Amino acid sequence: MCVTRLMSPNSASEYDDRHGTIRVERTGRVEIVTFNRPDVLNCFSRQMYRAVADTLERAAEDPDAAVAVLTGAGRAFSSGVDLKERAEHERNDPRPARADFERFIDTIAGFPKPLICAVNGIAVGIGATLLGLADLVLMSESAKVQLPFARLSITPEAGSTYTFPAVIGPYETAWLMFSGEWMPAAECRTAGLAWRLCAPDRLMPDTMGYARVIAQQPVDQLVTIKSLLVSSRRDAIHAARVQESKH
Repeated sequence: MCVTRLMSPNSASEYDDRHGTIRVERTGRVEIVTFNRPDVLNCFSRQMYRAVADTLERAAEDPDAAVAVLTGAGRAFSSGVDLKERAEHERNDPRPARADFERFIDTIAGFPKPLICAVNGIAVGIGATLLGLADLVLMSESAKVQLPFARLSITPEAGSTYTFPAVIGPYETAWLMFSGEWMPAAECRTAGLAWRLCAPDRLMPDTMGYARVIAQQPVDQLVTIKSLLVSSRRDAIHAARVQESKH
């Protein structure tokens, strides 16, 4: 696996392999990670889990990176797990695939700097549950969220059995997880899952505007404030993730 990275203040690099790609860009002190499998609605492969985790781990240690933004290419934020790849691996040995997934979740949950999700389109499964681990979520007015776990006979993941009741309440969570129905962006905003709604063509400009304001602050203070904000719930998120994985 090879990563080519250009480290100028406004640079782009691409992490590419047989299974999936992400695009990584640095604008000032903002690291932008774009899920870049638009032909399959940015569903997550094992290589994509590794690529995102590697990128966020580097950004966590980089003193010139103050904020990370996650978004998607095309019409989806992410349509969830690559179920075709998952089925192929589970016929053999599911443990390596599970390890990549759990590292991905733990890296996002433990990211020490502000993490913003810019939800450009549909967010399904892990594409939705990772929103519960973000510090700020902005959504396109055309975006929508779905948790189809019961329908697909898949256990909820990413600590969402803790984060979603904490963010949107137990009743909304129960409905979304039991029914698998869509939650449009406007309802996400009302429920508290989205902080801001944006016109589709304004999502990234608006997101970057907020990200730059945050990135102007001292990084050590951003890290301290985030630690204070999330330290009380990190153990609970991890415990929920462990219980979800057992099932």
